[in-house]
Amino acid sequence: MSLSYQQQVIYNTHLKSSRANKGMPWRPRKDFSSFDEVDKKKICKIENILTTKNIDPEDYFNAPYKLWEAESFYDLRFFSSFKGIKAYYLWYTKLMFTDPDNTVIVNAVKSGWENIYNKCKNNKLASIDEYFNLKSFYPEFLVDLSERKITYFNILAARDYSKIIKKISKEEVDFIENNFYNTIETLRVKYYQSKLKTLNINIKNKLNKILK
Repeated sequence: MSLSYQQQVIYNTHLKSSRANKGMPWRPRKDFSSFDEVDKKKICKIENILTTKNIDPEDYFNAPYKLWEAESFYDLRFFSSFKGIKAYYLWYTKLMFTDPDNTVIVNAVKSGWENIYNKCKNNKLASIDEYFNLKSFYPEFLVDLSERKITYFNILAARDYSKIIKKISKEEVDFIENNFYNTIETLRVKYYQSKLKTLNINIKNKLNKILK
């Protein structure tokens, strides 16, 4: 059973991660004409996880190796399950609190800006800060955060996100994004000491010029 091009990339990224994290050489697989049907189902599940949760494949497959160095191998079954998702978010959260300038976090923030820009464009907004005022039943940025379409660091770059947040109860905020207030206050300290703050300002200013 053959795989689509994107599925082949996912398979080979997993192969690369499993070998490289053990210090072993690797060679990408090129022939998928007789690919195992059971493994294809796992690849399809992983593809769905990566797409819906907006996760970079290489980061996803590296996560458990960075967290638990004692383990030697994580198979496709692991990554197609909740265990794989949990490992990624544990690693991502650790980096978020300890190393906001890490490439993984920076790339997530850039992806967040792309999503914000597209929402601004689709809603014909004249500036990035107007995005943080978008609201249906709940503030749009809070829902996007809960769905991991943006990051806390994107929110910290906003001029007055807290004003609209204050209009809804703490219980509702924490219902949408658990422990929001404690998390963003803790990250604020790291953010203002990071290089990411300058990058955020530059990206935001650039996008504002494009939107005008």
